[in-house]
Amino acid sequence: MRSRCSQTRRAVPPRRPSKDNDTYLDQVDHSSSPSPSTTTMGIKGLWEELGQIEVDTDLALSALARSYTSAARVFVVGVDASGWMHRADGVQGSAIVRLWAWVERCSLASLLPIFVFDGLDRPKMKAGRRIRGQPHWLTEAFKKIIEGFGFEWFQAPGEAEATLANMTTAGVPVRVDAVVTEDVDALMFGATNIVRIHSFDNRFKASLYSIADAETKLGLGRDDFVLVALLAGGDYHAGLDGCGIKTAIGLARAGFGRTLAEGVRGKQRRDAEVFIKTWTALVKAELVTNNSGYLPACKPSLAARWPSSFPSLDILDLYLCPRVAGLVANLSTHLRPLSLPNLATFARNNFNWGKPIGILKRFADRVFAAMVLRELVSTRLLLDTLGLDSMTRPVIIDEILGESKASTTLVRQLKIRVNVDRTILLAALGMLSAEETVQVESWLDTDLPRVKVSVSKSLLEDVDPDFVLDFVSKPTKRDRQNMKKISPTKRSKGIASLKATHTRVDRTRSRHYTAVTTFYRGKEEIEILSDSDGEL
Repeated sequence: MRSRCSQTRRAVPPRRPSKDNDTYLDQVDHSSSPSPSTTTMGIKGLWEELGQIEVDTDLALSALARSYTSAARVFVVGVDASGWMHRADGVQGSAIVRLWAWVERCSLASLLPIFVFDGLDRPKMKAGRRIRGQPHWLTEAFKKIIEGFGFEWFQAPGEAEATLANMTTAGVPVRVDAVVTEDVDALMFGATNIVRIHSFDNRFKASLYSIADAETKLGLGRDDFVLVALLAGGDYHAGLDGCGIKTAIGLARAGFGRTLAEGVRGKQRRDAEVFIKTWTALVKAELVTNNSGYLPACKPSLAARWPSSFPSLDILDLYLCPRVAGLVANLSTHLRPLSLPNLATFARNNFNWGKPIGILKRFADRVFAAMVLRELVSTRLLLDTLGLDSMTRPVIIDEILGESKASTTLVRQLKIRVNVDRTILLAALGMLSAEETVQVESWLDTDLPRVKVSVSKSLLEDVDPDFVLDFVSKPTKRDRQNMKKISPTKRSKGIASLKATHTRVDRTRSRHYTAVTTFYRGKEEIEILSDSDGEL
């Protein structure tokens, strides 16, 4: 899955974090073209064959919708950490900048990623090559970034994809909704949903593959994909000469993948070897006759060349019985706050903008918005736990300033002023020189009060509806100017006396009615409210 040990790469010493191109994290390459290290993972050509079940999605939009429509509130994804490191390291530029930007964008969506790293007990040989035993040079830096943004990570005992797949099915060590990976082997390990990210922009444009769709539309399940990997070639076996991806899929659709797995699963080795001989005879007959009709053509030559040692029980066992993680201490799907001290320390050590003022500006541009979103989602989860409909907004939200212009997420957003305690920011920056102290104090006095971030209107309304209602009902400056231009004689008698701050009570027997003028988006509206218990 992730061996990058070519002769050329081994001759190049490991690269260290660079400060040359770290000034503008927002300009990180968002290209949808995968790096060379991600194009050869798993079974060659299988992604193309899965086009029938590929669903285009915006991961950020899906996560945001879930945050105020689903009882779960948070879209939890398990991320193949090695895949992200190799993708970040596979193209020109600073890999650490990319990892920071990608995790930062996760914090700006309602995503809860749990990053899983490969373990020491993964197979020593993959695709015929020996895997290096040392961790990727980005591993420690990546873990610090993950922790700084309040996300979880852990190390699997073996292949990360195997543990990630188990997290979608058995929910151990925690349950995730999907696996984010470029490695198609996650299907062999039984992942129920796989997400391939094409663009790491704010929307996370991606493709979603569901094993349920594969079974209903393609007639392929986990055991079938294992056979495809054995025949066409995957990370553990080069495959059979003359057996392409279409022939492998044809044999799997004919049912030979499931019969193979059922015939060896839980059996003693001797009994499994006896079964494989019978199974092989049936496969050869199918290759000659194409009796099922699933093969692209009869393959008598492949049947004649079929190796007596194929399939290997040892290779089959790597797919059917992989080492996966059990319970992991302190691992949960609860949202944790961002660690501003950790983020500031990492930026200071790795980026050329990592001076106190540069860090504060980065916090204001991106991190504060992530903090607001984290607080809103956490508050919504608390409301669900307490069985309440609403509560006062989080303290970090000071006031609504207006509606944001159309965003890249296509979601109506409000522009808000944040309320961040300056002592928290000073503590995050740590020791400052006299000159830095003057600069920081000046920024906190003049720039911090002007910091504005955008937040989902629906999400804020879900937490504190009265707060949003007060804003949309408040007349704007233009509304007040337009009201002055309107002569009362040109208005209807009933409405002429109504003002935004006044009410008129009309008593009819025991029922009390109140007519209230409100303003929304520059339009005057009249609401008739009843005070009577029987009038709803």
